[in-house]
Amino acid sequence: MAHEGTSEKSSDASATEVGQIIFGAKNLEYQIEEFVSSGGQTVNILLSGKTGVGKSYLTNALIGENVAAEGYDIDPQTDDVTAYEVVKNGVTITVFDTPGLADATGNDEEYLRKIKERVTHFDLFLFCTEMTSKRFRTDDLETIKKLTEALGEKLWEHALVVLTFANEVPLSPTKKTDDVPEATAFNDSVLAFKKAINKHLVAIGVPDITAANVPFTPAGELDDPRLPDREDWLTAFWISAFKRINKNAKAAFLMVTVDRISFSSTLSDGNEEIKVRKDGNVVSLGQFGNLSIEDRNAITELKKKLKESDFDEKLNRCFQKGGTSDEPGQDSKVSGPSIKVNETYSEEIIRDVFGGVSGQLIGELTGAKSGKKYQTFFGWLTKYFKKSYPTSRPT
Repeated sequence: MAHEGTSEKSSDASATEVGQIIFGAKNLEYQIEEFVSSGGQTVNILLSGKTGVGKSYLTNALIGENVAAEGYDIDPQTDDVTAYEVVKNGVTITVFDTPGLADATGNDEEYLRKIKERVTHFDLFLFCTEMTSKRFRTDDLETIKKLTEALGEKLWEHALVVLTFANEVPLSPTKKTDDVPEATAFNDSVLAFKKAINKHLVAIGVPDITAANVPFTPAGELDDPRLPDREDWLTAFWISAFKRINKNAKAAFLMVTVDRISFSSTLSDGNEEIKVRKDGNVVSLGQFGNLSIEDRNAITELKKKLKESDFDEKLNRCFQKGGTSDEPGQDSKVSGPSIKVNETYSEEIIRDVFGGVSGQLIGELTGAKSGKKYQTFFGWLTKYFKKSYPTSRPT
């Protein structure tokens, strides 16, 4: 009896919590408005890596403008910090390119002093290294150590490691001999870099959880964005950057890129794994992901209640403020290479912006047209966002 009472209480608590997300102070419309108006009008990105690793190319691809002159990376003999700045859609985005450390000039202390002087705040830290190297270089390890000592371990809380020249990574003869699929061999290489850097971060005092959470993303050519393990490295890179950037800069970062977003036609087939629990509750594993049994059942129950409410009308009214349509689209004017967002990426963005449970509810409550529930919602959101973002807000 005690066990049953505890279970019922847990389920009721979950239902109450989920209900508050929809109808309480943190309802969906409120969360949308909060996101649109969050943060300021600036995005600061700190960029680090040796000369010649493709930092300028990466900067231009991320922003969608020729901000940095490619082929003219910082001279290793200079102690300057180069700030590349551009204004797009009312947002000022600045990329601080830093001089290479551990470059045998003996000027590391002067370099670090310049970095701390010029870069007083950053929203995203991109550390670049060549994926074509067979092993992680000693000078990169030393650079990581010196930057962490100078800027603190929090440097890695908004960090993303970018493995450049990933399109030039060859398969080793042993991999070919063993008939290992190219994607598997490629992923093994990415994991080798991740393991080496994570181990080094922990060794220099970065907390285990912080080090483990640092994502790694390979980058190649824009003309052919395919890599052995993905169809479009640029979109995957942008999604990773969006998820890692400071929460207060997410809206501004999206505003910089919103004109480049297009929607992929790769959709879910709608097939889901179904599990029936002994107590009779039906759980769709593909639908609910990692939510607890209590949250899953609470959502199912709440959906029934919402059918009897005016939730759909409230949602439509929210989006009609921006004069949005009901299908994701693409503006005719696009600056820079496209960010091609499919259903999976749409879900990742929505969950990142609105949180796990709220993101799940959005997927469940906004309807699934041919399986495009998150893609449809994100299409609505981008249109509303472009019309409602306060481009004249003071910095």
